[in-house]
Amino acid sequence: MKRIYLHYCGGCNPRYDRPALGAQLRRDFPQYDYTSAEEDKADLELVLCGCTAACPARREASAPRRFVVTHQTDRTALYAALAALEAD
Repeated sequence: MKRIYLHYCGGCNPRYDRPALGAQLRRDFPQYDYTSAEEDKADLELVLCGCTAACPARREASAPRRFVVTHQTDRTALYAALAALEAD
């Protein structure tokens, strides 16, 4: 089973409901194992940032792949990335 490290920015300037998107991802992609612990080995690091500053994306990635969401409109690309992860 593929594992996704899902984490959120600090939320100082959120422009969309990040936790709601995280919950929707869990419902739409139940085939993945989600973790919020950085030390867990993951196949993809998914960072849900509230704005385009994307502060958490400035640090080194903790998984071989990383996807950063900064706006609700990133959902289409995100879903494509998750589908591609499943195909690997």
